[in-house]
This record gives sequence, structure tokens and C-alpha cells, in this order.
Amino acid sequence: MTRDSVDGQIDVSEGSGELKADLTSCPELVAALQDDHMMWTAYNLLIQVEWIRAGGPVKRHWGSNGDVAGFIADLRAKGETYLDIQCYADDGPPFDQEQKWAYVKEFHKMFSQLGWYPNPNPNLHVPIREVGPKE
Repeated sequence: MTRDSVDGQIDVSEGSGELKADLTSCPELVAALQDDHMMWTAYNLLIQVEWIRAGGPVKRHWGSNGDVAGFIADLRAKGETYLDIQCYADDGPPFDQEQKWAYVKEFHKMFSQLGWYPNPNPNLHVPIREVGPKE
């Protein structure tokens, strides 16, 4: 992923461009990512799940966690970098199982509205923070 230094727009022409373009154009997702818990859930789903475009065999998966974190930082538009997003897993506030799965369902609903579905994977594990930040 590259940045356009002139106007701050996200370049979605590389790699997983179709998925990035669809996510970028979804105002509900961009709004949801402003919540730190939703952002953290989205980050984990994007790094762990291979997404399939409805009606075709197209699969998209980011090559690195840093690419996903940078993409989310760009969408949040809070002046964060990829490191801010990646480090949140260690320093973010805790949330419980019920809340986590509510975010997962919300995220999947947004993706399905855009025509993307997770590649079935029985080993998917979305971690949860049930304790506070590391000391």
C-alpha cells in the first residue's frame, strides 16, 4: 500500500486492491473503525481471514500485518501509523467475549454487504483481551 502525499488518499491499486477499494468506500466501516475495539477486531480479522469476492474465485489477503495496520490507520485518519495499530493489541483496554463477538458480527455484516465473505476456516481464532494493558 502506498500513500498519496498530496491529498492523503489511499492508493488501492496494489495487491488486494479490490478489497481495499470496497472497504475504503464503505462509510459505515470507516465510522466503526473510530471505535478502538472495532478497529482491533477488524485488524485481527483482516490479518487472519482470507476474503472471497461473491460470485467468483477471487481471494484477497494482505501480505503483512503492517500493511493491514497501515490501511486501518489511514482509514481512521487520526494521525496514527501502522505501529499505533499493531501496538494496540498490547496496550488497549480489555473487552469481554460477548462484546468481541458483537463486533465480529458487525464487521462480517459490513463485508457481506460489500460482496465479500470469509473463506471457510474452522481454525479461525480471534483473540480477546480480558485483562488490562501489560505493565
